[in-house]
Formats: sequence, structure tokens, C-alpha cells
Amino acid sequence: MTTQIVIMSICLLLSAYFSAAETAFSSLNKTKLKSMAGENKRANSAYNLSEKTDKLILTILILNFIVNIIFVSACTILFANIYKGWGVVIAAIVSAVVIILFGEITPKCIAGNYPEKIAAFSAPFLRLLFILFTPISFTFKLWALLIDKIFRNNQDDKTSQEELLMIVDEAEQEGGIDTDEGDLLRNAIEFTEIRAEDILTHRVDIEAVPNDASKEEIAHKFSKTRFSRLLVYNENIDDIVGIIHLKDFYKDNGIIKDDISTIMSPPLFIHRFEKIDNLLKQLQQAKSHIAVVVDEYGGTLGIVTMEDILEELVGDIWDEHDEVV
Repeated sequence: MTTQIVIMSICLLLSAYFSAAETAFSSLNKTKLKSMAGENKRANSAYNLSEKTDKLILTILILNFIVNIIFVSACTILFANIYKGWGVVIAAIVSAVVIILFGEITPKCIAGNYPEKIAAFSAPFLRLLFILFTPISFTFKLWALLIDKIFRNNQDDKTSQEELLMIVDEAEQEGGIDTDEGDLLRNAIEFTEIRAEDILTHRVDIEAVPNDASKEEIAHKFSKTRFSRLLVYNENIDDIVGIIHLKDFYKDNGIIKDDISTIMSPPLFIHRFEKIDNLLKQLQQAKSHIAVVVDEYGGTLGIVTMEDILEELVGDIWDEHDEVV
């Protein structure tokens, strides 16, 4: 009787240990564990094991199954000797209750609250068992790969945009992120779907000057609009030929003496359906802050600025000359 009790006690402890380790390695934060690894050898060992989570979890499940089987066998022998015919039934009930309560639920609840610490604590012994049981776990891994190949789901497993937005909404509702962070994440997720025509400034609102405008007229336009850049057109707004920057127009405490054509930079032309994430890259490569959006006939539909694109991420950007709405 004493032998069975000792075996049951050891198996129950091991079952609790393996259950806690399984939960810890399944739910730990690798970044947090990596920060612990610099000062703690156990944490460093746990971090190395976490790089092989699939094989480790498989080994833990095999070991947990073995100790549970031994526990049930010892419990059956113990109660069969005491209660004879009813011993098997009593052993089955007692084994189920004890294993579920003390071998599964309790250790998993504890490990769920302290995954990094439990993982670091269990790492040395697990590392030894992981090496010893590698041949067995490798055999089961081959079987798992075979089953996965037979029943593989060929559908795309990538997370959709709608699913990402739902995750952000849930995190915001649960308090993991605040409203501003949620808005920023939603804007970033939807960023790649926005087109130039969705955020452009329409042609009727564009401030531009003709290429034969005098310097006084250009200066007046800069002063009136308070913009840092002005478009220059040839005959009409559909024929934009350049961009004038305020800092290039005023030099040495006055208007430049050279011809305006010497300070004009070439415009970047884009199609109305251009995605703004691609447009942002084009603006960076061209070292420009303005892109001219053209329609299917080559006419000017409007303009998109770097500020327009950034506002899609961070919200409205007000400067000292804007009327705040």
C-alpha cells in the first residue's frame, strides 16, 4: 500500500509540473523572457527551449500522459486491494478527480499567471528530459506531420484586415490600449487600402501661379495663401510644369534675382488610383512633398501632399495658420 501511495504522489507532482510547464511555455512573453535571460541562467535556458516550442510541448504531453497512466495504474491497484470488486470503479473516480483538480487545473492556473517564472523554474529538468526523449518525440512528430499533410487546410491562413480591426477593437474594449492608440492602429491597418483620389485636394482648391507671373505676383500669392510651396502651370491648371518652394524664392533677406525657372522643381505625377503607401515611397524617392494627381485624360484632378498622407495615420495636423475645426 505504501509503495502505491509513494508512486501516486510522485506521479501527481510530475503531472502538475508538466501541466504547469506546458501552460507556461505556451503563453509566455518571449520579449520579457529574453530580458530576464541576461541575468538568469534558468531564464536563458527557458528562452532557448522556447525557440523549439512545438517539439517541447510534444515531449511534455508524452511525459504527462505516461505519468498519468502510472498514477491511474497505482491507484487502481491500491483501491482494488482495499475494496476488491468496487476498487476499480472507485479508483477511476478518484484518479479523474485528483488528476483534473491537482494535475491539470491548479498548476495551469498558477502557470498562466506567472508563465515566465514557471518556464525559467522548470527549464533545467525539462531540458534534460527533452534530450532523453528526443527519439520518441521525433517519432510522434513524424506522425503529426503525416496527419497534417493528409488533412491540411489549403485555405489562406493569413489574418484578414477585418480580423485585425476586430482585434484592435477588442484590445481597446479590454483596456489594453487607449482610444488614441486604437485609432492609430486602425489607420495603419487601413492605410494600404486608401487611394490618392480619396485624400486629394481638388483642382478648384489648388493655389497655383502661371509660369509668366511676375515675382511680385508670386510673392503676393505666398503672402496670401501662407503656403510653403506653389504649383506653376503653363497655360492652364492641366499643364503643371513645376513647383516653387518658399525658401528658394526668398534668399538673402529678399526675393531672388535669378529667373523663377531656376528654382522650380519638377512635379511628380501620379494616377488617381495610386495607393498612398506606394505614393509615400515615391515622394520619399523623389524628395518631394507634393504629387499631382491626373485623371484618365491626363488632366489635373488635384494634388496630394505629404501632410495629407500623414494625416491618414495620425489624424488632422493643424499648423499656426489653419482654422481649427
